[in-house]
Amino acid sequence: MSVYLDTSAMIRARKLNLQPEGITRTHTLAEFYSTLTGTGVLTMVEGQEKKEKISPKRAAAAARETFSKITFVDLTTADVFESLERAVAENVQGRNIHDWLHCAAAEKAKCAAIVTLNFSDFSAMTNLPLVNPAKQFSAGRVA
Repeated sequence: MSVYLDTSAMIRARKLNLQPEGITRTHTLAEFYSTLTGTGVLTMVEGQEKKEKISPKRAAAAARETFSKITFVDLTTADVFESLERAVAENVQGRNIHDWLHCAAAEKAKCAAIVTLNFSDFSAMTNLPLVNPAKQFSAGRVA
């Protein structure tokens, strides 16, 4: 069974120069690009952690490379409306809807687990096991 990789997992894969296998939804590409070109990612520069922002051109190239072995499973319009109705029942608000829809896509794809750094939000949204990217990608394990 495949694992679902959220944006934080794909950012970690990029930092490790990996092209993991697994499943995500196409919206993750936009989140990945937004993170790299907007808020940036923590990196070590001369022994100090700093936020690294990269150019749009480099971010697009990084997305193409990092996601090269990913299978995309997207939600239909009907899936999203159903997910929104469930979100109302669970009082999901604000930006948490994006993680909620990641969970819905992972469940739709029948993934074995979700690879994420965001245990606090995801644990309240799904019964799927959560795996830290460091564990998933340890010893070159990319699937």
